[in-house]
Amino acid sequence: MGDLLERIVAVASMVWNVLLPPYQDILEKNETFCLRMIERQWCAHILREHVANVYKEQGRYAEAKLQLEALFASGYRSKRGWYDYVEVLVGLGLYREAAEAGKRTLKLLGESAKLLYWTGVGELKSGEHVLAQEHLERCVALDKTNAWAHLQLGSCASKRGDYEAALKSFTTAQLLNAKVAGVQRAIALTHSNMGSQYVRERQYAHGIEAYKRSLQVTPNDAVTLYNLGLTYLKMGQRDEGIMCLKQAKRSGLDGQRESNVKSLIRDLDEIEFQKLAESLNPELGRE
Repeated sequence: MGDLLERIVAVASMVWNVLLPPYQDILEKNETFCLRMIERQWCAHILREHVANVYKEQGRYAEAKLQLEALFASGYRSKRGWYDYVEVLVGLGLYREAAEAGKRTLKLLGESAKLLYWTGVGELKSGEHVLAQEHLERCVALDKTNAWAHLQLGSCASKRGDYEAALKSFTTAQLLNAKVAGVQRAIALTHSNMGSQYVRERQYAHGIEAYKRSLQVTPNDAVTLYNLGLTYLKMGQRDEGIMCLKQAKRSGLDGQRESNVKSLIRDLDEIEFQKLAESLNPELGRE
């Protein structure tokens, strides 16, 4: 009888997941019922798994974590639960814990695109860039249409300074899903970083073109305008440089950059101006 009841609840739970979006207010009543059933130890395993999944979808990560840990402590083996747990830890900002939980789960349950993705994100956010790239590449091998995985691969490439590879991954993410959060800014920042890399190599013309490509995506980015202005100054194009620096100041520069701009747009003689302009360098490695 107990097994039959478990199966009935399992089927009802699956139907519930399919038919009712997790954000509907009606779930509040079902949630109360489920929690009461869990307290009474009626089908507690299945209901904990379900409630945790709903919490996760609603962004209630701390509550989801508590339910999943109680589920694991009971000895119940839940593939979905372990997958959700890694995602929940990322949602809570517990990136190192997410990376470790992901690696353990990969050994225990084998690979899936979802698990590889969230493990890779945890590793990337906790500084394990090489492992993150490996897991995200395996994710993409299983699911080539995962735009979010391509976005994170672009971040891996940016971390190691390979901006060409980063741009390729970000562009792929955008082509797969133009609505992926942050992809436009990631493309703009990559062009901006490429520009700064060129400038440090004294390839000023290439740097200017890269900054302009960045500004086509985010035209009022104060730091890119600032970097472009400095590059013009290094090329001896004082008027263009001052114009860009003034625009950067209007776009919201702050701190040392704003102080530098104020110094450069003062009436300095040519020797003082060139000395100051040469001492300032565009920033590299923006994220």
